Amino acid sequence: MSGRSDSGRSTRALWPGVVVGLVVLGCWEFVTRVLRVEEYILPAPDQVASTLVRRWNDTLASATWVTAKELVAGFALSLAAGLGIGCALHFSAVARRALYPLLIGSQTIPIVVIAPILAIVFGYGITPKLILVALICFFPVVVGTLDGLASVDPRLVAMMRTLHGGRLAIFVRVEFPAALPSVFTGLRLAAAYAATGAVFGEYSGAADGLGHVMRQGVPQLQSDLVFAAIVLLTAMSVALFALVCAAQRLLVPWHRPASTPATAGTRPGGNGIRAGGGRARVMRRAGGDRATARPDGAGNPPAAPVDGVRTTVCSAREGNVR
Repeated sequence: MSGRSDSGRSTRALWPGVVVGLVVLGCWEFVTRVLRVEEYILPAPDQVASTLVRRWNDTLASATWVTAKELVAGFALSLAAGLGIGCALHFSAVARRALYPLLIGSQTIPIVVIAPILAIVFGYGITPKLILVALICFFPVVVGTLDGLASVDPRLVAMMRTLHGGRLAIFVRVEFPAALPSVFTGLRLAAAYAATGAVFGEYSGAADGLGHVMRQGVPQLQSDLVFAAIVLLTAMSVALFALVCAAQRLLVPWHRPASTPATAGTRPGGNGIRAGGGRARVMRRAGGDRATARPDGAGNPPAAPVDGVRTTVCSAREGNVR
C-alpha cells in the first residue's frame, strides 16, 4: 500500500513539469508557424524531432555515445577528486586555510580559456574533456563535503570519544554518514553542470561528439541539427541528475526533506503520535510498561501505542509536539 501511495505521489509531482513543458512546446510551435520564423533561425519542434530521427544513425548516435562517455567518466573523476579533497581539508585545518582559497580561485577562470590550452597540451582525445568536466564538477562536491562534515552534531562526536572511538572510527561511523545529504546536494549540482564541460571540450577540438556536431551545424545554418543535439544533451543531463537522486534514496534512506508529502504533518521522531490533528494525551497504564493514547475532548482518534514511555503527558497541536 505504501509503495503504491509513494508511486502515486511521485506521479502527481511530475505533472506540473509535464504541463509546463507542453505549454513551452505549444508556444514554440505557435511562434514558428504563425509568425513565420525562418527555419535557420528557430526551427519548429516537429522539424527538430524529424531531424533527430533522420540523422540518428549516420551522425547523432555515435556523437551521443562519445559525449555520454565523456560525461560519465568526467563526473566519476570529479566525484573521486571532490570527496578526496573535501575529506583531506576536513582532517587538516592548515590545508583547509591554505588550499580552499585556491579552489575558489580555480572556479573564476573561464572555461573557454582553459579548453583550448588543454586541447593543445593533451590533443583531441578524451583526456582534455575529462579534465574540463572534472574542473567544473568537483567544486560543488568539495563544498558539499566540507559543509556536511562541519555540520555534524558535536554530541555524537563526544559520545564516540567517551566510547574510546578513534579519529578514523568517528569519521567512518558518525561524520561521513551525517555528511552524505550535503555531499549529494553537491553531486546534484555537479550533474547539472557536467554536460557544459563536455561540450566546451568538444568545441575546442574533437573528431566526434555532440559539441562537434553543433560546431559544424552552426556555420552551415543547420539549426534543426543543433537543436537536436541540444535535446540529447539535455536528456543526458536529466538522466544523470535522476541517477544521482536515485543513489541518494538508496544510500541515504534516513534523510528526507521535511517538505515532502511523505513527512508532512508527521513528527520527525516517528513515535506514532500524530501531529497537527488536535490534542492527544499519552498516559501510562497502571502496572504496565505500555503507554496508550486516548481520544481528546475534540474527538480526535487515539495515536498508536508507544512502547517504553514513562509517565508523561505529550500533546500535539498545530504540528508541534510539546
